[in-house]
Amino acid sequence: MLRSLTALIVISISLWGTRARADDGTDPPANPPSQADVSAAIKRFRNGQRMIENGDYAGAIGELEQAYQLDPQDVELYNLGVAHQNNGDLDKAIDYYRRYLAAAPTSALAANAQRYLSTLEAASAVAAAEQARAEAQAARAEAQAARAQAQAAGTEAMAARDRAAQAEWALRSRPLPPPSIEVASQGIASPPSRVDQGIAEDASSARGWVMPTALTAPAGTATLSDVDLFALSASYAFTDRLTVSADVMLPGSAYRLESVSAKLQLVRSGRVRIAAQGMVTRFRTAEIASTDRATLGDVGGALTLCIDTSCRSHLSGYLGAGVGRADHTSGMLVAASSLALGIGPRLKLVFELDKGAGGDLSSGTLFWYGLRITSRSISLDLGAAKPVDDTGKQWIGGGLPFIGLTYRGYAE
Repeated sequence: MLRSLTALIVISISLWGTRARADDGTDPPANPPSQADVSAAIKRFRNGQRMIENGDYAGAIGELEQAYQLDPQDVELYNLGVAHQNNGDLDKAIDYYRRYLAAAPTSALAANAQRYLSTLEAASAVAAAEQARAEAQAARAEAQAARAQAQAAGTEAMAARDRAAQAEWALRSRPLPPPSIEVASQGIASPPSRVDQGIAEDASSARGWVMPTALTAPAGTATLSDVDLFALSASYAFTDRLTVSADVMLPGSAYRLESVSAKLQLVRSGRVRIAAQGMVTRFRTAEIASTDRATLGDVGGALTLCIDTSCRSHLSGYLGAGVGRADHTSGMLVAASSLALGIGPRLKLVFELDKGAGGDLSSGTLFWYGLRITSRSISLDLGAAKPVDDTGKQWIGGGLPFIGLTYRGYAE
């Protein structure tokens, strides 16, 4: 009884709180949306979600209609039904629920949409019948024909009440789904994800400690990273699959480095991600004459397996091949594996093993380990690198601490 009463209160509030808004009735574009349209649609859809949560249903309708024009998704029809229902426009709410059920009859939200639709249709029928009955009573004094019309309206009202009673009984007898999708004012659903949630919540998801994963940042985001106060990296995601980066070593370090790289995600299927990456690096160290610069060129690929459906925890492998030149030219091979394991809402354990072969510039094995504190815009890495063989010790000694700070900005 309490759940049924809650549902009726929501419908009553919707009937009382009318906020009119014109509907232009235009159809969504026939051609597939561009990447810019998709990004704009996602932004407007999220704005509409927030407006529903804040009670701004008229504003939410405008944002959701724009999202549907840019990139039609079935879930937008459902949320437009929710917004119109709470805004008091029962006819439009009924129309959008019918369109959603026609487009997605077997979806997870279909049962909700059907229940809301049945309730609104019953309420609409009762309201229409009551209006007809009032008109008939006013006309009864004028003519017998009007009296007959009133009787017919009364019969229709009884039928409408029966339908309403049946709908009420269905609400009582059918178990309600979890609160997050039950009440119309809370029935907000998300569109199909184009970026894994784990990537959106971790500004450093594109790498393990230093080697790349097959994950890429959301389109339109710019990322700035600082490692141990000396190394600075900047990147920009032109699409959800293509990122270009540049790296430099700041003054005060024993190294001088300039690097340019690009990563293109080739496969995104289920929990598997595959990306290709190319990089060119020039650097100088204390072991190389100040007049010379070492140059490295590397082309490789990364494979990432998402351990959970959101890809918050993931296992990655990288294999790259190229050439390096200092005083002579030599081939090189770089292999790496990394594991990011979520242990809390904002915490991850991150491990990485790197192996290089093919000359002084790339030889050695390093093991990285530590903790990552994550968020949508900022992540902090606290850990250490430990050489596994003597070649690695020639470069960094017995080990070194690692501090990395990454900031990701989102284009508006």
